[in-house]
Amino acid sequence: MKTFFPLTVVLACGAPLVSDAAHAPASVAGKTVVVLMNQVEMATSEPYRKPAEEYWFEFRFDAPLLLRFPASGGNNFTAPHPDSSVETPYPDISVSYGASSGGNVAILKLENKEFMAQVLLTFQSAEGGSAYIYWHEDGETRHMRNATFIMREERPNDPAIQLPSAPLPDGEPQVLDDGMSDILADIEARQYQTSSERLYCKRLSVILPEIMARRNPDYTTRELKGNTALHYACSLSHVGLVQWLVDHGADLEIVNDRNVTVDDCIAGPHAATIRAILRKARSRK
Repeated sequence: MKTFFPLTVVLACGAPLVSDAAHAPASVAGKTVVVLMNQVEMATSEPYRKPAEEYWFEFRFDAPLLLRFPASGGNNFTAPHPDSSVETPYPDISVSYGASSGGNVAILKLENKEFMAQVLLTFQSAEGGSAYIYWHEDGETRHMRNATFIMREERPNDPAIQLPSAPLPDGEPQVLDDGMSDILADIEARQYQTSSERLYCKRLSVILPEIMARRNPDYTTRELKGNTALHYACSLSHVGLVQWLVDHGADLEIVNDRNVTVDDCIAGPHAATIRAILRKARSRK
């Protein structure tokens, strides 16, 4: 099992009207909060920014986030990171809980020296509700939606903190390759001349593995200003990558944050060939 990261949870908007029993409790001492994440979608963004709708993708966890508040500890506790060891030490994690007065919203906070996460819980009953998740680390925010949570009495075998984990598939991971690994190796082996070309190569070395893992040819991030692999492939005049992206359903009309199209990026010795590839692909639609 591969342990993921500490998180923050926020309940989904548009929840139905709740009864008095759905008020967030003032204290969670002696309670365990379990955030179920087997139906989540995830997106990344710049810190504290809302992700664009097209950046969301499915991400499933088979182990939930679990936080056990000791009966004697009130709404705050500190516990060792569950993955910490002598060989790989991690800072302890501080956890706190706070509820709105008379409302149905509460906030969990998790933090150590490496990350800060908030968990906003919206109660739809006394036992739990739905959740939206975001987590801040290394200059990036990861959002999660479609999560749910339950609150129950603590049990003797509950860990203090359990972080979510995603299953590792048996054998080779189910990535979308189909020749992409060879294309990536070719790009990284080339000796590009200009600083812009070297920057595009560096960015493709990050984007292309994500495309294979997420099976999404239009993957990009806010840090890349919305530029996709197809933008960079056209700029580098890389016919093989352009053809691969077109064959695997890349959006030919996509624009970056400055409304630059992939056609605007076409340059280099193979510009005519790339224009022909795009023209042929559009004619089939």
